[in-house]
Amino acid sequence: MNTEQITQKLNIIDLAIRVPNPTAVSSRRVDGDEKVFKAVNAAFCNTRTFAPFQAMRRRMERLCLSKGTRLCGGFAVPDEALPGVLEGIKTAQAVFEQDRAKLVAAWPEPVEQWIVQHQSEEVEIRSIAPSAAVIGAGLSFDVRLYKVASQTEALDHYGVKDGLAGQVSGLAMQIAGEVSAEARDFWRSRQEAGRAEQTARVGLNRWLGKIKSLLFIDPRLTRAVKLLEDGINALPVSGMIEGADFIALSGLIAIMSDPVTILNEPAVVMNIGIKESAPEKEPAMPGTSEIIRRSSRVVGW
Repeated sequence: MNTEQITQKLNIIDLAIRVPNPTAVSSRRVDGDEKVFKAVNAAFCNTRTFAPFQAMRRRMERLCLSKGTRLCGGFAVPDEALPGVLEGIKTAQAVFEQDRAKLVAAWPEPVEQWIVQHQSEEVEIRSIAPSAAVIGAGLSFDVRLYKVASQTEALDHYGVKDGLAGQVSGLAMQIAGEVSAEARDFWRSRQEAGRAEQTARVGLNRWLGKIKSLLFIDPRLTRAVKLLEDGINALPVSGMIEGADFIALSGLIAIMSDPVTILNEPAVVMNIGIKESAPEKEPAMPGTSEIIRRSSRVVGW
């Protein structure tokens, strides 16, 4: 597909979720040259006060990335996946507004609680604490949706390139990079255990759903879908994932942890980790199921 064909299938979701900073500029001065030493900030409430709203912003970003990828400063979601993503955003937006109303109604209770914990700084805290109206205005959840189009006119005369075409041409690697970053984070706390719970399937299915949703962008993503499908089907459906199954799972996640490997050919994939010695002349190209089976021989990555 060319740039226009790809962008016609994509919708850009611009998430504007604003959360106030729980600190403000303190009236205290820093000794020294004012051009070098700037004013210091002080907290007017516990930083956890706004944690639910910050967590909501991260969840919405993960929701958009579960079926889409980053593009043009927003999240590019295909037409087929758009209704489900927007429904999830709508539900979260309602929760956000409820929590916002509760916090504004209770304000300045968080400030008073903070003062109780730091009584020696009461004057300073009260001097920088904003009003309920300011807090309410600082908490917002807005969503904008739009399509993007490539600049088709020749701009070589001005030395300007089509920015959208440049971004779209790198989408396959970007998608692979997003999956690999999540795979590394997902596996970091699990790889040393030597076994995994069935929740490991959650990550595999999430990456599978994302890649399948964006498969039209680059045919090279097809092999990642096959690898994930075969890997998920090969895992036990109940109980702990351990022994040879855990080693196979480790090999699969090793593949998913490297964006270059995700997009490369199967023969290149098997060059990760420390494997049993292979013959100098490789046999015919293995199928996906063979890759999953052979990945059980990976003992380090």
